[in-house]
Amino acid sequence: METLLRCDGGRDVTLNFSNDAFLSLSTSAGGYCEGAAHPFYFETHLTYDLTTGAPLDWFTLLPPVLLTDNASKPTEPRDGFKSQALTKLYLAHRRLPDANNLTRDEIECRGYIGGEPGVSFDLWLDQPNHALTIAPAGVAYVYTACIAPAYISIETLRRLDADPRLIEALRSNID
Repeated sequence: METLLRCDGGRDVTLNFSNDAFLSLSTSAGGYCEGAAHPFYFETHLTYDLTTGAPLDWFTLLPPVLLTDNASKPTEPRDGFKSQALTKLYLAHRRLPDANNLTRDEIECRGYIGGEPGVSFDLWLDQPNHALTIAPAGVAYVYTACIAPAYISIETLRRLDADPRLIEALRSNID
Protein backbone atom coordinates (compact mmCIF):
# COMPACT_ATOMS: atom_id res chain seq x y z
CA MET A 1 0.00 0.00 0.00
CA GLU A 2 1.28 3.46 -0.92
CA THR A 3 1.93 5.92 1.90
CA LEU A 4 1.34 9.60 1.18
CA LEU A 5 3.44 12.18 2.96
CA ARG A 6 1.73 15.12 4.60
CA CYS A 7 3.33 18.33 3.49
CA ASP A 8 2.66 21.97 4.33
CA GLY A 9 3.88 24.76 2.17
CA GLY A 10 3.13 27.73 0.03
CA ARG A 11 4.27 29.77 -2.91
CA ASP A 12 4.48 33.42 -3.73
CA VAL A 13 5.09 35.69 -6.72
CA THR A 14 6.78 39.07 -6.23
CA LEU A 15 6.95 41.92 -8.72
CA ASN A 16 10.53 43.23 -8.45
CA PHE A 17 10.65 45.67 -11.33
CA SER A 18 8.33 47.03 -13.99
CA ASN A 19 8.63 49.74 -16.61
CA ASP A 20 8.03 50.01 -20.37
CA ALA A 21 11.15 47.98 -21.20
CA PHE A 22 11.49 45.24 -18.56
CA LEU A 23 9.50 43.17 -16.10
CA SER A 24 11.21 41.22 -13.28
CA LEU A 25 9.34 38.66 -11.19
CA SER A 26 10.41 36.26 -8.47
CA THR A 27 8.58 33.11 -7.58
CA SER A 28 9.24 31.24 -4.37
CA ALA A 29 7.93 28.06 -2.85
CA GLY A 30 8.70 26.30 0.36
CA GLY A 31 7.41 24.07 3.07
CA TYR A 32 8.01 20.95 5.05
CA CYS A 33 7.03 17.32 4.53
CA GLU A 34 6.42 15.02 7.46
CA GLY A 35 9.51 12.91 8.14
CA ALA A 36 11.83 15.00 5.95
CA ALA A 37 15.24 15.96 7.30
CA HIS A 38 14.91 19.59 6.17
CA PRO A 39 12.26 21.95 4.87
CA PHE A 40 12.32 22.77 1.18
CA TYR A 41 12.58 26.18 -0.44
CA PHE A 42 13.39 27.47 -3.89
CA GLU A 43 13.23 30.69 -5.84
CA THR A 44 13.12 31.47 -9.53
CA HIS A 45 13.83 34.94 -10.89
CA LEU A 46 12.56 35.87 -14.33
CA THR A 47 13.12 39.08 -16.25
CA TYR A 48 11.30 39.76 -19.50
CA ASP A 49 12.18 42.12 -22.31
CA LEU A 50 8.82 43.79 -22.95
CA THR A 51 9.85 44.90 -26.44
CA THR A 52 9.95 41.23 -27.50
CA GLY A 53 7.84 39.56 -24.82
CA ALA A 54 10.61 36.98 -24.35
CA PRO A 55 12.77 36.23 -21.34
CA LEU A 56 15.64 38.73 -21.22
CA ASP A 57 18.94 37.60 -22.68
CA TRP A 58 21.26 38.99 -20.00
CA PHE A 59 24.25 38.49 -22.31
CA THR A 60 22.94 41.43 -24.35
CA LEU A 61 22.83 43.81 -21.34
CA LEU A 62 25.47 42.72 -18.88
CA PRO A 63 28.83 44.46 -19.02
CA PRO A 64 31.23 42.44 -21.20
CA VAL A 65 33.80 42.41 -18.39
CA LEU A 66 31.43 40.17 -16.39
CA LEU A 67 31.29 37.61 -19.18
CA THR A 68 34.88 37.33 -20.35
CA ASP A 69 36.14 34.52 -18.11
CA ASN A 70 34.27 31.47 -19.39
CA ALA A 71 30.85 32.68 -18.33
CA SER A 72 28.23 30.01 -18.73
CA LYS A 73 24.87 30.85 -20.21
CA PRO A 74 22.03 29.03 -18.48
CA THR A 75 19.87 26.72 -20.54
CA GLU A 76 16.98 27.14 -18.11
CA PRO A 77 16.14 30.25 -16.03
CA ARG A 78 16.72 28.27 -12.82
CA ASP A 79 20.29 27.33 -13.83
CA GLY A 80 21.78 30.78 -13.20
CA PHE A 81 24.88 32.47 -14.60
CA LYS A 82 28.41 31.55 -13.64
CA SER A 83 31.69 33.42 -14.02
CA GLN A 84 34.61 34.41 -11.82
CA ALA A 85 33.87 38.08 -12.53
CA LEU A 86 30.25 37.72 -11.33
CA THR A 87 31.51 35.97 -8.20
CA LYS A 88 33.97 38.80 -7.46
CA LEU A 89 31.29 41.44 -8.11
CA TYR A 90 28.84 39.63 -5.85
CA LEU A 91 31.33 39.26 -2.99
CA ALA A 92 32.37 42.91 -3.29
CA HIS A 93 28.79 44.20 -3.13
CA ARG A 94 27.11 41.76 -0.77
CA ARG A 95 25.66 43.62 2.16
CA LEU A 96 27.28 42.37 5.33
CA PRO A 97 26.18 43.18 8.86
CA ASP A 98 29.76 44.09 9.87
CA ALA A 99 32.49 43.50 7.31
CA ASN A 100 35.18 43.98 9.97
CA ASN A 101 33.77 41.30 12.26
CA LEU A 102 32.63 38.41 10.05
CA THR A 103 30.76 35.54 11.67
CA ARG A 104 31.81 31.93 11.17
CA ASP A 105 28.79 31.47 8.87
CA GLU A 106 29.83 34.46 6.75
CA ILE A 107 33.39 33.17 6.45
CA GLU A 108 32.02 29.78 5.37
CA CYS A 109 29.69 31.48 2.88
CA ARG A 110 32.51 33.47 1.32
CA GLY A 111 34.55 30.26 0.99
CA TYR A 112 31.60 28.37 -0.50
CA ILE A 113 30.67 31.09 -2.98
CA GLY A 114 34.23 31.99 -3.99
CA GLY A 115 35.61 28.44 -3.94
CA GLU A 116 35.90 25.91 -6.73
CA PRO A 117 33.94 25.13 -8.82
CA GLY A 118 32.04 28.30 -7.87
CA VAL A 119 28.34 28.97 -7.76
CA SER A 120 25.87 30.19 -10.33
CA PHE A 121 23.95 33.41 -9.86
CA ASP A 122 20.39 34.52 -10.46
CA LEU A 123 19.97 38.03 -11.85
CA TRP A 124 17.00 40.35 -11.71
CA LEU A 125 16.14 44.03 -11.65
CA ASP A 126 15.17 45.59 -8.34
CA GLN A 127 12.96 48.68 -8.41
CA PRO A 128 13.26 49.80 -4.75
CA ASN A 129 17.08 49.66 -4.87
CA HIS A 130 17.38 50.88 -8.51
CA ALA A 131 19.86 48.07 -9.02
CA LEU A 132 20.78 44.86 -10.74
CA THR A 133 20.40 42.15 -8.11
CA ILE A 134 22.72 39.14 -7.97
CA ALA A 135 22.13 36.17 -5.66
CA PRO A 136 23.58 32.65 -5.53
CA ALA A 137 21.37 30.10 -7.32
CA GLY A 138 20.76 26.43 -6.57
CA VAL A 139 22.42 26.59 -3.16
CA ALA A 140 22.39 23.43 -1.06
CA TYR A 141 20.23 23.58 2.07
CA VAL A 142 23.25 23.71 4.37
CA TYR A 143 24.30 26.98 2.70
CA THR A 144 20.92 28.76 2.63
CA ALA A 145 22.43 31.44 4.89
CA CYS A 146 24.65 32.31 1.92
CA ILE A 147 21.92 33.48 -0.48
CA ALA A 148 21.80 37.13 0.56
CA PRO A 149 21.49 39.33 -2.53
CA ALA A 150 24.00 41.90 -3.71
CA TYR A 151 22.70 45.10 -5.28
CA ILE A 152 24.78 46.44 -8.16
CA SER A 153 24.20 50.18 -8.44
CA ILE A 154 23.66 52.26 -11.55
CA GLU A 155 27.04 53.90 -10.95
CA THR A 156 28.82 50.54 -10.80
CA LEU A 157 27.04 49.30 -13.93
CA ARG A 158 27.96 52.49 -15.76
CA ARG A 159 31.61 52.14 -14.64
CA LEU A 160 31.61 48.53 -15.93
CA ASP A 161 30.20 49.70 -19.29
CA ALA A 162 26.79 48.03 -19.06
CA ASP A 163 24.37 48.40 -21.94
CA PRO A 164 22.73 51.86 -21.83
CA ARG A 165 19.25 50.25 -21.94
CA LEU A 166 19.95 48.65 -18.56
CA ILE A 167 21.17 51.94 -17.07
CA GLU A 168 18.19 53.86 -18.45
CA ALA A 169 15.69 51.27 -17.20
CA LEU A 170 17.06 51.50 -13.66
CA ARG A 171 17.16 55.31 -13.80
CA SER A 172 13.61 55.56 -15.18
CA ASN A 173 12.10 54.49 -11.88
CA ILE A 174 13.88 57.02 -9.69
CA ASP A 175 11.36 59.50 -8.33
